[in-house]
Amino acid sequence: MPGPVGRPGDRLTRRDGFRLDDVGEFVWAGRLLSCLPGGPEWKIVSGSIRTEHLPRTPGPSRTMAQTESSGVAGRRQLGIKFLASLVFTVVLLEIALRLVGFAPAAPPPVIADLGGLPIRELVDHAHRSKWIHEPSSREPMNLQGEHPDVTLVRNWCGCREDDETPVEKLAGVQRIVVLGDSHTDGIVANRDSYANVLERSLGTGHDVVNCGQGVTSPYQQLWIYRVLYSRFEPDRLVVGFYAGNDLVELTRQHDRIHLEWDGRRFVHCQPTRRPDVTMEWYGTGPFLRRHLATVHVLQRLGWIGPPSRPVRARRDARFNERIQSARDRFPAATWQGLGQAHFFKHFPDEWENALAMLRHVVKQFQQESPSGDIVFAVIPTLRQLTPEVVDAAAEVLELEGQDLECDDRVCEAMLAICRELDVEAIDLRPAMLRETTALFWDFDHHVNVAGHRIIARA
Repeated sequence: MPGPVGRPGDRLTRRDGFRLDDVGEFVWAGRLLSCLPGGPEWKIVSGSIRTEHLPRTPGPSRTMAQTESSGVAGRRQLGIKFLASLVFTVVLLEIALRLVGFAPAAPPPVIADLGGLPIRELVDHAHRSKWIHEPSSREPMNLQGEHPDVTLVRNWCGCREDDETPVEKLAGVQRIVVLGDSHTDGIVANRDSYANVLERSLGTGHDVVNCGQGVTSPYQQLWIYRVLYSRFEPDRLVVGFYAGNDLVELTRQHDRIHLEWDGRRFVHCQPTRRPDVTMEWYGTGPFLRRHLATVHVLQRLGWIGPPSRPVRARRDARFNERIQSARDRFPAATWQGLGQAHFFKHFPDEWENALAMLRHVVKQFQQESPSGDIVFAVIPTLRQLTPEVVDAAAEVLELEGQDLECDDRVCEAMLAICRELDVEAIDLRPAMLRETTALFWDFDHHVNVAGHRIIARA
């Protein structure tokens, strides 16, 4: 039986949906059709006329739509299998981590009445809330040849004291509580911090307690004094204010308690959501941190962590590019002064907001201090003493002229606020400028042993 004749434009199709378009000028003989794949199932379709020359093969037929549908279903099944294997792997990893002792980084419970907590429970709560560093800890420090290595020792309440600090002061002893950031906390042995040097210079009858906490803002220092260290019932407060970064630290919100303006006054606020996009995952970051030990381990390894600058800064590509380059090449100069200058250069409207928060903090300290007996020690930066040491870092950050005077402006602003509020303040610039010896470590630009002695004498 002769096969059908194909004309240009005809489509050669098979019953299962496979097709060859445009058979052209060829005449398909029956034996040629039988040689094609699935031979006896081929037919020619021309317009609406279908000519079949061979009998149908028994069995179900498949359309092109069915073929495409089967491919989609296969890919869907593959995706489901992949997700299932991923979940299974994460579950196994989570179980293994918990068996070896890791747990999720659950936040501390919110306690309405902190004043009602026993002191040791309060210290534990303060540490879990990241208000203070780890109590009863020892942290070796490599001073990179500038000085014999030291160990930073904290006692039971997180203070930088070798001896345990009793809650109740001894009769006839005047107690001074010293607060501040890492320049007060000290990258020195406890005995060499300006708090302990001051205690030795005052002699018997004085107890000076170094409650400094590195990487904190003035508001955090006020808060931790208010909820914890005020229980030491000091007779006087000394607050170290570092001109290089304390002002900009007040603008940070994502990783710490902070102040926010509600339209009428500054109010206490908890840390905002961490702006690290790798940890947020459409808002699931806080949940994962609370419930997965895996995330806790990644945080401890440093693979997941908060950015180092305020949320607003990370939206500015040029700001990020410059600050990251400077941190990589000149970390000390960037962290201890030029980073603040760079921030206020890019966001000048934040200057007045930061000063308003600083004024609020000074006023609150004045109200919290015993009988208003408080003094602020305004600590300058290494750049203010020897500007040339930060020239290379300043060039990377494109800082010049007035930009480089940021820390001087901060000093003057702090002193002016203290004068306005009738709070005692000591400008340490003159005393430190008179010294011919180095007063800061070269490797990280923190106040060194000699610098702590100058501050204590002032």
